[in-house]
Amino acid sequence: MAGIKIDREKAKAAGYTDADIDQFESTANQFSPTVMGQQQEPETQKLRSALQGTTFKFADEAEAYLRSVGGENYDTALKDIRLKIKNYEKSRPVESGLIEAGASIPISVAMSYLTGGGSTAATSQSLFPTLAKVAGVGAVQGAATGVGGAEGGGYERLVGGTIGAATGGVVAPATYLGMKGLGNVVLDPIIDFTRRKLGDRGAKIVETEVQRIQQQTGLEPDEIVTKIANGEIMAENPNILGIVRAYASGGGDASRTIREALTRRPTDLRNKTVGEISKELNAGNQPNVLKKFSESEVQRTKARNALYTKAYDEGGVITEEMLNALTDAMQRSPASYEAIAKLSQAQLKKKPFFTIDEAGEVTFIRPPTIRDMEIARRGLKSDINKKYQNSEGEVASELQPYEAKLRELIDTSAPAIGKARSQAASDNVTSRAFNDGKLAFGKSPDQVQIEFEKLVSSSPESVSAYRAGIMAQLRNKMSMGGRTSMMANLESVEAKEGQILRIIYPQDKVDDILKLARVAAQSQKASGKVLEGSDTAKTLLESKNIGMNISPQEVASVFSGDAFTLMRVASKIVQKNAPNLSPEQRQQVARVLVSEDLKLVSNALRDQSGMAILQQKLQSIGNRFARTSGGLLTAPATTGLQNFLTQ
Repeated sequence: MAGIKIDREKAKAAGYTDADIDQFESTANQFSPTVMGQQQEPETQKLRSALQGTTFKFADEAEAYLRSVGGENYDTALKDIRLKIKNYEKSRPVESGLIEAGASIPISVAMSYLTGGGSTAATSQSLFPTLAKVAGVGAVQGAATGVGGAEGGGYERLVGGTIGAATGGVVAPATYLGMKGLGNVVLDPIIDFTRRKLGDRGAKIVETEVQRIQQQTGLEPDEIVTKIANGEIMAENPNILGIVRAYASGGGDASRTIREALTRRPTDLRNKTVGEISKELNAGNQPNVLKKFSESEVQRTKARNALYTKAYDEGGVITEEMLNALTDAMQRSPASYEAIAKLSQAQLKKKPFFTIDEAGEVTFIRPPTIRDMEIARRGLKSDINKKYQNSEGEVASELQPYEAKLRELIDTSAPAIGKARSQAASDNVTSRAFNDGKLAFGKSPDQVQIEFEKLVSSSPESVSAYRAGIMAQLRNKMSMGGRTSMMANLESVEAKEGQILRIIYPQDKVDDILKLARVAAQSQKASGKVLEGSDTAKTLLESKNIGMNISPQEVASVFSGDAFTLMRVASKIVQKNAPNLSPEQRQQVARVLVSEDLKLVSNALRDQSGMAILQQKLQSIGNRFARTSGGLLTAPATTGLQNFLTQ
């Protein structure tokens, strides 16, 4: 039989040279000689096929490049390599396909980690993000394979990459769904049946029910255990409130267990949160913050008076400059004499040591003491303050330097009075800070921040007083109707109370108190939903599902046309051969749901029996294979579609 001949005129019209045609005929005839009248099969290209699988079909170009380095024409070498691979694929399509797909396994496994690795999608809510990741990774693999497998220039590679991306984006998630569905319908029922027949611990209906509920939380067992350690309970998880309500409305011990816990916990957690806030906001364990501050005010007043008494006893020298300063001030502010007279009468039981007539003349009627001079300064200061309040600020400003001069001379003569006066000023700031704190929740967070920053730069005592004032107001709010929403407001970054708490609370401890507030708010919300809710339809649905391992989300997904969930629900119906929970079993489940015991909850969530561990391993392997299988099929699907479109 004659060898293969090429129509040279058509080949040249397509752009091939005589040398290209000669090379093609020579190479082609190597694979088409006859032996005893039969055509001989081409030599195998196992290594080249394997390399194609591991390099997204770029191995042929890499080999052609290496041959070109040795002096061979690159295009000629590439055509030779591709021709041998194609002849091998045509003669042994199954073998070549398996080799190429098998060689791509490491790449597909590695890329499966981008889709979430071997973790299992516990709920229908997590399925769609996983599918999106699988589709994305499949599209990338398909695009790379399409570019590598395309023959020609940039346009052909762009077309190949587009075809590959579209193929991978469809084949990968479809394969993933198929493999997951196969595992749910076939593998899981077989293992569960075996566990029940062998009497394995994990097949107990109570643990099965707890694990069903755990799946509906959307959390892994370790995550739930961590939340228990932080003060939460499973029954307060927002994703399973319908299930909890079904238990609470079912009567019996289980209902009492649920209701008792969800009635007690919101109050306990609120009190705990408020108690922790009280400790940090300088209120200690005293529940009556107003009483505590009033007691501290009395103590401050006694200490301040003691300082003044000591200073007056020590006395001071009355200088001529001091008397002249008083005279100058009085002539400018004769109205202040009335305040001086009242203070002198109140403190000394006698009139001031001087008089002032209508012309403004000051006459000293007895030698003054340092206390007389301080009383005169206070009267002058009182008149200045009154003018500020009566819209006479300009006059008050003019008088201020004369009061300051007299104060300076008194402090120089009797330093102890200056010390007592400084303490009095600090006490006044503290008192004002407490009163401002009590009004903080009626102000904007921005205004509170300005006030608080001023106090921080003033004194630690004023900061503590401001926080105590806020604590007093918080306790007042907690004694009123707003107590059920206060924890949510404190935890919220958008609510005024939450913003103010974040401003005034010690910054190194604010995260801890916000966690407490969040747990308390979640407990209050769960209590309202479970004990006060009236969603009868959902409650009935959950009641029917108890012990069946079919969630309401799965039911809703089935009615919405979710084929994947339909397969899963069907498998659960097929494998369901246990009756509904008995009252005792419902009580055991309820105890787990409201338990704050880490060990109890952990043991219920984690089945450590041999068969259960085997099932977990098989599920993990199956999930890994499901995530990897899409990548394995993407390459041959892309190649097949390219070949079909280019024929």
